[in-house]
Amino acid sequence: MDIFANDNHENMAGSHGNLQPGSSSNASERVGQSMAPGRAAASGDRPLRTAAPPPGPSASERYLLIERLPDATVVTVNEASLRETHAEQLTPELVSLARLSGGRLVLDLSKVRDFSCAWINSMITASGQCARVGGKMCVCGLSKELHAFLKDTGLHRTLLIAPGLREARDIAAGRNPKQSDTSALRKWLSFGRTEAA
Repeated sequence: MDIFANDNHENMAGSHGNLQPGSSSNASERVGQSMAPGRAAASGDRPLRTAAPPPGPSASERYLLIERLPDATVVTVNEASLRETHAEQLTPELVSLARLSGGRLVLDLSKVRDFSCAWINSMITASGQCARVGGKMCVCGLSKELHAFLKDTGLHRTLLIAPGLREARDIAAGRNPKQSDTSALRKWLSFGRTEAA
């Protein structure tokens, strides 16, 4: 382990161009060669730096499905477990979407099984941004466990929560969800009467 640490120290010192007392010009040539990205030194050592990986999809493209609708922007999270890294990557995107949507934002968590406290903070931040621009963010699609967790912690008073996407869109758009549900209730009641007949 000490040998590895010493080798690392020598490589690091060499990469900065610092020569130890008594170093030969051959050592300085090796250092110059090893500094070139992606090229091996004459002695066959591995390169110190490798080429950057090709750019891939951004965090928002990997984890968020964004649908801009006339009444609200619906953001579906495509990650089952949301942790600190997700919160760090996605909070700026949610805040930006809150601004662009005029504060009418729906956060669909139907694919999410669990999340950390950092993700709760992300939701609160996005909801606050929606309120600042005169809108509302509504969370929907929560599992029974996550809904119970938010209720137990009192966060259901901070975050607007709806059982489904339709209700969440109504809340985000400033409509009363109970008014739009009357047509569905009528259909259900007429279906029940038809079955009974």
